Amino acid sequence: MPYSTEFVDNNRGVIHTGQGVVLGTEILAGAIALHAHASTLRHGLVDLTDVEELHISTAELQLIAAENQKTSRIATAVVVAVAASGNLAYGLSRMWEVFAESTGWVINVTRSRVEAEAWLRLRKIR
Repeated sequence: MPYSTEFVDNNRGVIHTGQGVVLGTEILAGAIALHAHASTLRHGLVDLTDVEELHISTAELQLIAAENQKTSRIATAVVVAVAASGNLAYGLSRMWEVFAESTGWVINVTRSRVEAEAWLRLRKIR
């Protein structure tokens, strides 16, 4: 699957990784998967640096943010770093950041995974 979701750190963290051609429906499924671990979730990393094509509509971005809003009712203190090197992935990630503002999560969109991981390490809530 071009988009995977892996729970780490005793379900306190999630890593979403996209590769190749990624669909909005795959990212939405990853957002829905967060509900199962909302009570323990504290940090997330979304790595879109290996995405070659991203097929996602504005409506799908809004649905993803709505699912994140549901998760945030329980997972209130979450930090999320997004790594998106391509211009389209970066721009869409910034758009999602605006849509997800109501979650109250601390979100940072960067151009590299190294930068995203460094930012996340400084802000992880344990």
